[in-house]
Amino acid sequence: ALPSAPRFFMYEGPDYDPSPEVLSRIRSTLDRESDANGKAEFFGEALLYWDLLEHPLRTHDAAAASLFVVPALPQLDPDSASRAAIKLAKEPTWQRRRGEDHLVACTHWQCAGLLKDLFWMVALPGLTVALERNAAWLDPRVVHWYDNRTKKRKFDPETDRRFCLDRVIVLPYPSHATLMPECGQPPQYSPWNARRINVSFYGTIREKRGPQGGRVSDSSGGVRLALVKLARAHGGNEALRRRGLDVRLFHSSEFDPNRRCGPGLAVRCRPIVGSGGKLQGREYAAAMRDSIFCLHLRGDTSTSRRLSDSVAAGCIPIIISDYIGPNMPFAMAEGHFPLLPPHVPYDEWSLRIREADFIADPMAAIDAVLSRFLLRAGGR
Repeated sequence: ALPSAPRFFMYEGPDYDPSPEVLSRIRSTLDRESDANGKAEFFGEALLYWDLLEHPLRTHDAAAASLFVVPALPQLDPDSASRAAIKLAKEPTWQRRRGEDHLVACTHWQCAGLLKDLFWMVALPGLTVALERNAAWLDPRVVHWYDNRTKKRKFDPETDRRFCLDRVIVLPYPSHATLMPECGQPPQYSPWNARRINVSFYGTIREKRGPQGGRVSDSSGGVRLALVKLARAHGGNEALRRRGLDVRLFHSSEFDPNRRCGPGLAVRCRPIVGSGGKLQGREYAAAMRDSIFCLHLRGDTSTSRRLSDSVAAGCIPIIISDYIGPNMPFAMAEGHFPLLPPHVPYDEWSLRIREADFIADPMAAIDAVLSRFLLRAGGR
């Protein structure tokens, strides 16, 4: 028989509790159905915190717990990590195993910098909830732009041995606010035969520049640039729409402080595929819900929120990201039960295209994967 799931203790008190002002701002943002300046995808820290508050496996008796949760919100409330670290160092429950049985969430691509001392106290020896199982996200040597006071320490051999990405639990990106159903309500999907768009992609392309300012390539390794070339070769988005592919792609520069061109912010960025200079949240949600298939193109890293948005919109994801496997939500190495989350059969409800095939000929790659899908579906 499998062992029972562990009970967890979540620290409480003024040094641990997230700022009421921060939580209130998040709630009001979700109520407005806006995208919070492109940061809604990082609300996972707060959503996880709210879920754990009333979780049936939570215990208020530290002696009965086998896992200890530090409720800091480093992406949403940067000061919370410093407050928690000072208090945590004095806790007997932390001193007992030096954080090996502790967990902290950080849904930002520069987790090590945002976590500050909590990185060394909890994230490194214990468990981390993140949006990717990505070494760079948890590498304290990565220069952190958010806080110049972040401590820089070199890894030593002992630290390197302890740095294990199998101890990172990947959390799904929260879906765009306009796609999220009311709390407790099931999602509303329209049937496929009522959808008017075969395949869609709505997103951003960010170009990297070399040391002398010369253009290097887009930050997705050429995957998103392939869509730009496709649209230009076929005479723009309207021509693609006639072939069943709807693309809205906006351009921004790498390291631009306003580089997020998501719904509600696209007015700041230059459209290069598709018409109009703005893609509002409700328009984005409506287009996703009107699509049968939604492209999930890798961005700066292997994952993006678009996979969660596809699920919320009820469209079938077509994933173009070669190294996404270990970064899929709830994908963990074997042997971690009872911390092993439920298995998610991604291959049963998503399609894959190799990056090289897509870059070489996006339309041919899409046609090929859809043909295989239709043959497989017709045989059932």
